[in-house]
Amino acid sequence: MSRDPRPDPAAAHGHSYFHHIFLGPGDAIAPLAAPNSPVAVADLLP
Repeated sequence: MSRDPRPDPAAAHGHSYFHHIFLGPGDAIAPLAAPNSPVAVADLLP
């Protein structure tokens, strides 16, 4: 997961993400718009 976009003139679209978090099947993540609604990473994987 990547968050905290920042200007980056060297990037193709002019920005890149400052924070990168690597999650595994046993982890959960919540959308910024719904922080009290976590989703299991395993549910997102095939």
